[in-house]
Amino acid sequence: MLFDYTIRIDTVILTGSTLLAGGLFFGALRGDLKALTQRVAKVEEAAQEQVKVLIAIATQDQRLDDIERRIGKMEH
Repeated sequence: MLFDYTIRIDTVILTGSTLLAGGLFFGALRGDLKALTQRVAKVEEAAQEQVKVLIAIATQDQRLDDIERRIGKMEH
């Protein structure tokens, strides 16, 4: 089996353009990944704030329940 080892200009152009397109694709993908990472970080911060609010609400509910029990004991 014979192989043609000659390099033609169209082969060089095709290889170069394929490598360039691949590099641009991965560059764009990297930029999208950075943006997505930032968005996830913002969502995590918002979730932490919601957790703090829910803990504060639960604490207030517990305090109100304790006050109701005390009042109930005082009435009897």
